[in-house]
Amino acid sequence: MNQEESERLLLSAIEHFEHLDILVNNAGINAIGSSYELPLEDYKSVLDVNLTGAFVCSQFAGKIMKESGGGS
Repeated sequence: MNQEESERLLLSAIEHFEHLDILVNNAGINAIGSSYELPLEDYKSVLDVNLTGAFVCSQFAGKIMKESGGGS
């Protein structure tokens, strides 16, 4: 998921529920296999989803919640 998709997802939730009170970053993937045989591409995919995805969603949701005066 990229930044634009993340923002669209959150905006869609706000449109449906009318506000954003909480964000739970629970998406994650795992690469199967031993670390010394793991292709760098697979490692980067894990980081992209598990770390970058959480950061991007938190950053955007945080701005929205701050503007509305609350959130968790």
